[in-house]
Amino acid sequence: MLAKIDVIKRRYTFQNNPVIREKIDNGFVHYYDVWLGEFPRQLKYGFLEDKCGPIDVAVVEAVEIEEDGSIVPSLSVDNIPLLVQLAKKIVIELNITRPAELKGIHDIYLPKPREPIPITKVNQRVGLPFIKCNPKKIAAIVVSQLPEKEVFYGKPTAIEEKIVENLFHFLLNEVDKGRLKKSLYPLQTGVGPIGDIISSKLLNQTLMI
Repeated sequence: MLAKIDVIKRRYTFQNNPVIREKIDNGFVHYYDVWLGEFPRQLKYGFLEDKCGPIDVAVVEAVEIEEDGSIVPSLSVDNIPLLVQLAKKIVIELNITRPAELKGIHDIYLPKPREPIPITKVNQRVGLPFIKCNPKKIAAIVVSQLPEKEVFYGKPTAIEEKIVENLFHFLLNEVDKGRLKKSLYPLQTGVGPIGDIISSKLLNQTLMI
């Protein structure tokens, strides 16, 4: 909606909407293509401030707000803890349709520079179930009742199927040459039709099991 009324000047990390994609292609919206895992470091150390300045407002969806201002996030966390830390003001969208059972599932931890995340067991927690927030920074709380919206990216095209076919030829060739193990190490497929095809193909490939 914001893209349709031309109020987005810059977009960071990824885009998956045809409206904003068209704005980017036409040069109306400046797009910075950066790996999502690298983006927090660039934000934290001010690498982007010469382009867009400091963060004025962060809009955060929450399922609960603690008495000290701490925020229990909803279904997505991503860079929210850092944005809450850096922003001058916070606007909280308190979504009352989200299940209360979401409280407690999060493990909020901001990595320290040049230090590994201290997790050595799969059931270990190293952070907090909420995001610490100075209550003085909270500018507004907006109550929301928006249900979760399912995203459908459409059926894959012949071009996308060919992309996946080429990718699998490449991976299998790398395994044959001994440069990759049969497990292929961890793979990140991303979202969308190509990611869907890759996931289905991996499940059906006995070589990958």
